[in-house]
Amino acid sequence: MKVVKARPPWKHKFTCKGCQTELEAEASDVRIGTFNACYYAGDNGEQKYYVKCSVCGTDHIVPDSRVPQDVANGAKADRD
Repeated sequence: MKVVKARPPWKHKFTCKGCQTELEAEASDVRIGTFNACYYAGDNGEQKYYVKCSVCGTDHIVPDSRVPQDVANGAKADRD
């Protein structure tokens, strides 16, 4: 099959909460991790997509609604 018009690459622009740097994350930057876990209480936390600031290392949650399926699949594959 021939692709007539491809979807542009996924990007997520944000300002770092830690160092105030303006950044643009690409699909390969997205990871999936567990947040808000309390292991003493038996709470396993929530699985969330995130990117890490390349300047200061602060994690930034990317809302599920902003993560297309192919990017989500890539993040899950990198985790496994």
